[in-house]
Amino acid sequence: MPSVFSHIRRKNIIIGILSAVFFLSVPLIIFYSSGYSLRTGFHVVKTGGINLLFLPGGSSVSVDGKFYKKIPVFSDQLFIQGLNTGIHTIRAEKENYYPWIKRLEIKAQKVAVGYVLLVPVNPEIKNIPRYIPITGRKPGVDGQSRQYADLSVILQKNNITGKIRIKKKVVIWREGKRIFARWKGRKKMTPEFLVDNFFFKKNLIYQAKGEILDFDFYPGRNDTILISEHGHGIFTLEMDKRPPYQNAHKIMVNACNFAVINDIIYVHENEKIILVRLE
Repeated sequence: MPSVFSHIRRKNIIIGILSAVFFLSVPLIIFYSSGYSLRTGFHVVKTGGINLLFLPGGSSVSVDGKFYKKIPVFSDQLFIQGLNTGIHTIRAEKENYYPWIKRLEIKAQKVAVGYVLLVPVNPEIKNIPRYIPITGRKPGVDGQSRQYADLSVILQKNNITGKIRIKKKVVIWREGKRIFARWKGRKKMTPEFLVDNFFFKKNLIYQAKGEILDFDFYPGRNDTILISEHGHGIFTLEMDKRPPYQNAHKIMVNACNFAVINDIIYVHENEKIILVRLE
């Protein structure tokens, strides 16, 4: 029968081993989190990372053509660390969505930010009544109003500013066939999708070939815009000009006036009102 002393000794040995593992791992954690990595031949190199934002749950991410990770359903971002300095190609994709591709420069002990935009291949598009009931006024027999509002008029009033939009300190405006953007926040807080542009200067985001009928921010985003252009329909366009290109995707063939209200797109096409959801 083992003695009490042998039991205590085994317990002390286990505690000693666990303590040693802990104290040995702490420097390694600090080492890697500080932007260093150990390569073949025990060479210490400085590394960087990437923080990917706006990732839909269930999407997959690859780095330089190699699968990296699938995003959990209830997550919307991913931090990738330990990357060598230089240019890395990042690809995010999800079934039934257009892929997002961007080449990001990784600097030593710095974190680059990627603003992922996955646009559905077949967004929800449906016609809705042009005239909507107004409740709460002059109730009828059932207690509901007998008055109706013209939704097209509401959309026109929503677009009263016409040539300028502001969202989360990003300003976009139109000058003829060109769309510009400007950051209105603190200089050190300038987002990376505008970081290469001059602070407080107007930055050309898009040069159209046809007439621009309308433009606005993408629902829920201040780094991406929607544009309605003659000959090109209605399409999404990210402001981020980092290579290989500005990701853009068409959502409607015909160019029409539209408005974004409560993150829903309402398109006014002839006498029809069309609802578009990009989820």
